[in-house]
Amino acid sequence: MAHLSLGTVLAYPAISLPQLTSLQPLSSSVPVYTSIPDQDMLTFYQSNDTAQQAIQYERSTVDYRETGELLTLQMNPKNNTVKKGDGSSSTWNFFSTIHLTSSQTAWFASAHTLGAIWGSMMCGFLMSIFGQRRAILIAAPVTLASWLSIWLAPFFSVMVTARLVSGLCIGVLGTAAQVYIVEVAHETVRGSLTCITDLFVGLGLLFTYILGISGLGWRWAAFTLGLVTNVPLIIGLSLFPDSPRWLATKDRKEEARKALKFLRGSSYDVSAELEKIMKAGSSRSKTTFTQQISKLKDPVVYAPFLTGCGVFFFSQLSGPYVVYSYTVHIFQVANAGLSPYLSTVLVGVARVAGSCIGIVVVERAGRRPAMLMGGVGASLSLICLGLYFFLQRGEGASSSGWLALVSMISFTIILGATISPIPFLLSSELLPLSFR
Repeated sequence: MAHLSLGTVLAYPAISLPQLTSLQPLSSSVPVYTSIPDQDMLTFYQSNDTAQQAIQYERSTVDYRETGELLTLQMNPKNNTVKKGDGSSSTWNFFSTIHLTSSQTAWFASAHTLGAIWGSMMCGFLMSIFGQRRAILIAAPVTLASWLSIWLAPFFSVMVTARLVSGLCIGVLGTAAQVYIVEVAHETVRGSLTCITDLFVGLGLLFTYILGISGLGWRWAAFTLGLVTNVPLIIGLSLFPDSPRWLATKDRKEEARKALKFLRGSSYDVSAELEKIMKAGSSRSKTTFTQQISKLKDPVVYAPFLTGCGVFFFSQLSGPYVVYSYTVHIFQVANAGLSPYLSTVLVGVARVAGSCIGIVVVERAGRRPAMLMGGVGASLSLICLGLYFFLQRGEGASSSGWLALVSMISFTIILGATISPIPFLLSSELLPLSFR
């Protein structure tokens, strides 16, 4: 569920930004799209036979509707009130329409990545003090609160702050959940479970894209995503024990035994596994943070550490998060002849299919060959997508609209099968246990 939540946070801008950047009609059977001048304040003057009214509005909360020949602006005023001609004021509504400028759009789509950087760094401290399970239980309610803040957001500043906080929590959730799964899983199924976590990221993407095609507004989509992903996570994880390996580092042997019994079943003899865990936990508990940093001088540690960092760095530079967050917009610009939202759902299906393929491919082909093949395939897919837009610019893409969709689908399948799951496997397999 933690990785399902990660997928929803990544995909939410894809379905919400088209609504937040297009001017939809409030009461018209024909959609009216009007660009907003790029300025901080707008002044609207409405004239009639008896009075002239001037109202100032905040740039990020503008909505247009067309009634006959008059273009009427319904806006949320700055400081939450509308000053009318008679001096009275009306209180601003929580569910008023919000529209974003191009710079605000970029911040809204990327703020979670800034939060995730800090969240992933905080996660080590939280896991060391509270354990992986409690770290998740701390972050999940805050994630839910950030979704509800978007649902009720009165201004852009609230929305972008909520996205920043959700990214912070996702940095904790994604890291803690990955470590928790590795530590509680039996060694015979550890690799498969690591790949399955990436499958749930794909399911989160797909679920979010389906909400987009359903026509659900961006506010209620945020409300739905917050409840569906976080409430089951909080309830379910409350019923599970802490990681036996974390308990071993705290010298809580009896609790570690009970946790292993819960995880392996009452008929399973946990004695041998428990002694192995307690021995490893004892050595880890005596290692300070400074000692761990000093181990980076050892080639046995720094070689796999730098390899893992490089794989993560270049896998992210391949652009998966950008694609997930702007999928609808990409298809709108591509104008490939198919509904942008339907095309986005197909991309979500491709992501899930790629994760399923990856569970088999990564084990049979090996990590390095699969990563090399995935890099080549992803590059070719993006080259084809770029070629389509080049042809479109020269008005030569009218008969090749399928190229954009096929390129996006192939790129997403390759991401799910190779580029997304393999770095996590490598980081858990290459690093020594004492440093991991």
